[in-house]
Amino acid sequence: MDSRLADHDEYVIARIVRLRDRSISNGRWRNARMLQSYLSFDPLAPNSAWPKGSAVETELRESLDLVRQYRHVLRQERSHSKPTVVPSSETIWSRVVVSIDVLIAKAEELKGGAIDARE
Repeated sequence: MDSRLADHDEYVIARIVRLRDRSISNGRWRNARMLQSYLSFDPLAPNSAWPKGSAVETELRESLDLVRQYRHVLRQERSHSKPTVVPSSETIWSRVVVSIDVLIAKAEELKGGAIDARE
């Protein structure tokens, strides 16, 4: 694993920055499926997973695990089934937002500056 941020990683993190700025912290617009896709797949290499070998792989995995947990609990809440986990979807989403901020901060630290959002 490289200790600096690759250009490729910077591009993908910039997409996550844009998604965060546009929607993640907005309670009315939460697209966990899109976020999970951004954290899972490499847009520059179709049909390829992104995090392998990335300098921010640990932070990526943590964020991805939280998004998966959020989607699972949300499905349980919507189906009115008895939740098997204690935290609510709101609690988990708060953790998702923090983990995304940690991911972006780590990437910016490795880059040595801010990462601008990309379309």
